[in-house]
Amino acid sequence: MNITKCIEDILLDRFAQFGFNYEKSDTGWTYIREFGGVKEFIEIEKSNWYENAISCEYRKGTSTRNTIAFLRDRIEQVHVFSDESTLKEEFKLIVDITEKYALKWFEQIKVKKKDLPDNFLKEEWAPLLQSFIRKNSIKFDNIESILILDKMLKKEVSKEEIYSISYCFGEIIKQNFGAEWDYSPEDGPFINNIAGSEKIALKPFVLITKIVMNPDVLSLEYFFINIKSAVDGVKN
Repeated sequence: MNITKCIEDILLDRFAQFGFNYEKSDTGWTYIREFGGVKEFIEIEKSNWYENAISCEYRKGTSTRNTIAFLRDRIEQVHVFSDESTLKEEFKLIVDITEKYALKWFEQIKVKKKDLPDNFLKEEWAPLLQSFIRKNSIKFDNIESILILDKMLKKEVSKEEIYSISYCFGEIIKQNFGAEWDYSPEDGPFINNIAGSEKIALKPFVLITKIVMNPDVLSLEYFFINIKSAVDGVKN
């Protein structure tokens, strides 16, 4: 069963009609459009908790909404399927939800054009980052450090701590899988060429901002598992 092909066959043209452009990565499928300098996202991922399931989330600024949240007859926060036919039916449902509910939701969410994240790879950040690492006993070669960072994200964190956690998580990915730091003016520092693959990248600041908004649902451990799965897929 080829999920990517089903996504492209059913969602590509319909979402393009709504103004969303398609991006594929090894960790999911994303559609993006921009209004007034603000980007809107439709993000689809495989579920880590169900064998045959996908999740679909709308995101604008710091606001997110799961497709299932628009329905009253669903309990699980994922789209469960048993074969290619039922998978296609779930994608058609996602299109229907997007057209009937999500487009209006995007209009209702008012956000300012986002502030560009600081480049925490610059030298002036080094003392603050090193202090954070020492204070919290973070070890980049030990994935147990992810649990320390996740515990911090369950509490209120300052912007400086978000940057520090972003750096540490990026370094953990780099140390465990091999990767390179790069920089984007829009998304800040990011990890590129994970496990030597140009297809696998990670935007720590973006991920951690999402976690801060959904600490009971998302975690660094969750994203680490996704990255490991993508790396294993490349190796195989």
